[in-house]
Formats: sequence, C-alpha cells, structure tokens
Amino acid sequence: MDHIRSEGVELDFEIKGSGEPVLLIHGTCIADAFQPLMDVPELADRFQLVRYHRRSYASSSQTSQLMSIADHAADARLVLEELYIDKAHVVGHDLGGVIALQLALDNPELVHSLTLAEPLLLMVPSWVAAVGGVSPALDLYLSGDKAAAVNSFLELSSGPDFLQALEARIPGAIAGAIRDAAAFFENDMLALGSWEFETSSPPTQPVLSILCERPADFFADGRRLIHEWLPQTEDLDLFNAGHLLQIDNPAGMGAGLSWFFSRHPMAPPGV
Repeated sequence: MDHIRSEGVELDFEIKGSGEPVLLIHGTCIADAFQPLMDVPELADRFQLVRYHRRSYASSSQTSQLMSIADHAADARLVLEELYIDKAHVVGHDLGGVIALQLALDNPELVHSLTLAEPLLLMVPSWVAAVGGVSPALDLYLSGDKAAAVNSFLELSSGPDFLQALEARIPGAIAGAIRDAAAFFENDMLALGSWEFETSSPPTQPVLSILCERPADFFADGRRLIHEWLPQTEDLDLFNAGHLLQIDNPAGMGAGLSWFFSRHPMAPPGV
C-alpha cells in the first residue's frame, strides 16, 4: 500500500480503478476487510476505489491517545484531501459506518452518498444483550491472551466456521487482527461509547443501509434507527453473507454498491 503523510499522521491507502471516487472505511479488527471488494470488476471497472487503514491499524500511525469518532472522521477527510478528491461516495462497515456518518455530519460537502453497512449503533435497546456477548472477548484481552480474544470476538460476529474462511480470503487477516487488538479493545469501543448522533442537522445525501441475510437484532434495530434519522435511506439485504459482508460476498456487495452509485451519480447524464 502507499502512504499519506500529513499533519504528523501517516495512513496506508490503496487506489484501484477509475471513475467517481468511492472511499471505503473499515470497521473493527480486520484492517483489510475491504480488500476483497477491490477485486470486484463491476466496481473497479466503473469507480475509483480508495481504501485505507485507520489509525493504529496495520502500518498506519499508532497512537496512545484515545481517538474519538470525530477524530477518525477527520482522518477520513485527510485521506480525501491528500488524494485531491473533492467529493466521494462514502462506504463504512461496522465501526466504519459510524465514522462515515460522522464524516457526513462534519464535512457534508465531501460526501456525495453514504452507505452504512451494519454500523455499530450502541444506542439501540438490543445493544444491552449484544454487549454481553462481547464481554468474554474483552476478559480474554484483559488477561493478556490477544489471540483468544480476537478469535472469540470474530466467532461472535461471524460464527465458529468463519476463521478458516477468513484466512483463505484474506491471508494474514487473523494475525493482523491479533496485532491490532489494542486498537479495537482499547480505543474503538471507548470511542463508540462516547459517540452521539447530532440530529439537529442530519445528512441529506442519498443513504444506503446494508444488512446481511440474517442480521442480528442489534443490526436490524440499527437499520430502523437509521430510517428514523435519515428517512431518505434505501435498503439492501445481502444474501450469502454474515456480518463481514464484503468478505463473505464481495461480488454481491459490489453489485449492490454499483447499483446504488449509478442511481445517484455525481453529475446528471450528459453533463
């Protein structure tokens, strides 16, 4: 991957394809979660895909300070500015969905459309039950067993059979998640816990909500909340996929994104 160096921050990034820019913001644990999507011809042949590693993931700048969701959104803005991208379709998965939403709030001029793929919205009632499932992974991390903590969390989100498939689709993904465990357990969850959606001036851009075939109550409740916040939201249900949508079914997700972006082009046809 190439590197952006600006304002004392270094962020890994990759660009593929040409056309209207698409910024891909990954979620927790797996820094390369969008890598499979980069190889989907229906997207890469029609759009300029940009993915990057968030701060404290992979070779991007490490930080010991607690970063807020707004800080992460500022990093996303930095990627666009350093690549001279004036406006992009912005896609966020998991925690990346929350960052994408914050970017649309803070810098609406940079966001042409907004795709929220199973974002982590902790204000829904079902979060109370969901957090109980995360607790064993957190306990393992606090005990010093990063590998067991990461495996426990990934099994919770994607099932016990997913680890082998994940390694086949993104070689080194599990080792990378173990390496980056502190970013999730010590920063991401705390940032989410202190984040609130500013409802006084919600984004007006086209919005796409993506859920997997059988979403957890937590994510289904999140979609309903998104529709309350953003009534213009359209829905896409991705079959043959679990929570790690773009890893499970990159072709299906790529087709859905291409359909959505084409319905909401940056310039009217013929202009």
